Amino acid sequence: MSEEKTARTKLDLLYQETLGDVARLIERTERVNDKLRETATALLAGIEAFSAANVQLQALPEDLANTLGAVLDRASMDLTDQVVHNVQSSLSPIRAELKLISADTSRYARFAHISARKMTILALVVGTSAGAGVTTLLLRFLAS
Repeated sequence: MSEEKTARTKLDLLYQETLGDVARLIERTERVNDKLRETATALLAGIEAFSAANVQLQALPEDLANTLGAVLDRASMDLTDQVVHNVQSSLSPIRAELKLISADTSRYARFAHISARKMTILALVVGTSAGAGVTTLLLRFLAS
């Protein structure tokens, strides 16, 4: 009975540890989602600002519109470069975090695979020994 309690306690500890690891993985995934949401919001604000400037440009006289068009083209290129740089820099930590999550998930899958393999071997050993015991009892019964 003591061995059964010890085995159950170890199983409970392993289960609790796995739950903690899963909770940490979920928390990290939520942080990645929050960063992606912030990046998307910033991109949307930039697009809206560009659209508003374009509407104002169309309302101006033609000569002034051409001059402002050239200025806005240059500004839009600068803004695009800045947005691309900001998106890349904000995605870099997300990419690193996703790699860590992937590695952790792989480690847990490997651990589960090893545990399943051990349980299979244990089941085979128990089944074999039970079969051998039944065979021995049957042979003794038939011999007597």
